[in-house]
Amino acid sequence: MLQHFDIFKIAQNGEHVWLEAAQSLDTATARVNALRETAPGDYLILSQSTGKRIVFTARGGIKRD
Repeated sequence: MLQHFDIFKIAQNGEHVWLEAAQSLDTATARVNALRETAPGDYLILSQSTGKRIVFTARGGIKRD
């Protein structure tokens, strides 16, 4: 199965650290929410097909571009 969404943790220095890939945006979002429970911080979901990005901030905000 193709994995269409990459999940990254954004390090304190701004570097994107690849964690895993997910098949759907819903799956990727659920995974980020689970990761934030055990490893708080900023996370990024990147769509491989469109290049669009969603950033989940440590404070609970969501930024789309």
